[in-house]
Amino acid sequence: MTILLGLFFIATIVNVADAQQKTPEQKAQTQTAVMTKSLTLNKDQSAKVHTIVLNIAEKIDAIHQNPNLESEAKQDQINDLRQERDQKFQKVLTAEQFKKYQELKPQWIKKNREQRKLKEQNAVGQENR
Repeated sequence: MTILLGLFFIATIVNVADAQQKTPEQKAQTQTAVMTKSLTLNKDQSAKVHTIVLNIAEKIDAIHQNPNLESEAKQDQINDLRQERDQKFQKVLTAEQFKKYQELKPQWIKKNREQRKLKEQNAVGQENR
């Protein structure tokens, strides 16, 4: 059951991988919906998660759009924001929910990278047509 739930979480949250085409609000709505279902969040937790995700998504978008930052600096700042997000999640989620989130996160990251790579390959393939 946990594996199925984890796979559902990964499959659904991968939609967030389409980050360059979604607004921060859309990203927050998608990730909040997935986390609410996968972690069985109550309404209060769901609202708090949405606020956290939206805030981080807005900051990450600003970093991506900053032409004055080198790629490595952007990645460092984004990693810091992700740590901040997880610290905030830990305060909102129960210990069990946070543990489950931490267990699912590496799988999501892997899937996200795979999706991004496929998108890049598809974009290159379409440009060559």
